[in-house]
Amino acid sequence: RRLEKEEQKSEEMSRLLMVASFVTLLLGYYYYSEVYLKQNTPVIPVQAPAPTEIKTEKKPKVIEKKQPKKKIVSKKFKQIEKAGANSKIVRAYNEMLLNKDHCPPGDIKKLCANIFGVMVGPEGIKVINGEMYILKNYKIRLERIYQNNFEDINEVFNLVGMRAFVAASEVFAGDNLKTIENLKISRVHILVFEDKATSNELMASYMVDPGIHRRFSKSDWEYAETEAKEKKITNYFQSKFLPYMKLEYPEK
Repeated sequence: RRLEKEEQKSEEMSRLLMVASFVTLLLGYYYYSEVYLKQNTPVIPVQAPAPTEIKTEKKPKVIEKKQPKKKIVSKKFKQIEKAGANSKIVRAYNEMLLNKDHCPPGDIKKLCANIFGVMVGPEGIKVINGEMYILKNYKIRLERIYQNNFEDINEVFNLVGMRAFVAASEVFAGDNLKTIENLKISRVHILVFEDKATSNELMASYMVDPGIHRRFSKSDWEYAETEAKEKKITNYFQSKFLPYMKLEYPEK
């Protein structure tokens, strides 16, 4: 029995030793894997990925153009500027408005009678520096052409070509251009103005070479007059005579 008991004790001891050895191995493995390796393994820093560059399209530089400063121009200066190259016409017009002697004596006096019949001031003819200026009242001349028929006058007052026709009226008739040429006049300026309630206003000025009387016949002018009076149109006048008249006021 003693031997059996001792054998049992030895077996139990051996079992205990085996269990203790197994536990010791487990603890050793745990310590090695979880503690020792973590403490002695060098830590390699993880590099963050470099940020990628977002390429943006460069916008072209817009060069702003500096706008020129607007000049502030007074009304008085605008009127002078408007005259511009036509200052000669404006000066002659103003001079004729103030002129008391609307027709010089002699041949020009006869010419006044042929062109105007009865003048209504400040209508008239004046020679300045060898050039002739004929000043006509638009309304008065229309009254003469249409024999005071105010319905006809209102109808044609703003008709295309009517100002030029009034300017040429009677000047182109008969031998008047030939008479002017014989007076050694190379240029004729025909000024048409409108008499308004407050003042007279220059409407247009046409420059004519008196030598053009050779380029058309008396019957041509008579046809143009008849068309304007009866049909109230200026088509034939514009095609046949207007090319010989240079508009010099107002400026285009």
